[in-house]
Amino acid sequence: MGFGLRLFNASLACVMHAFLPGLFVRTGSEAIERLHDRMVVNRQRHGGANSGGANLVDVLRKSGTR
Repeated sequence: MGFGLRLFNASLACVMHAFLPGLFVRTGSEAIERLHDRMVVNRQRHGGANSGGANLVDVLRKSGTR
């Protein structure tokens, strides 16, 4: 399943959870965790910017931007 479809499914689970709190208690947050892990792995595999796991705050500090 593609990234966008997984994110869409997670959003539907979150909307359903908003109206029926007993349903989909962890579905949205688990989906976001998996998508985040997938992004990090792909970033590291492709050698993209920020592949070392540095967060935005660290990057801005090093550049002198606040």
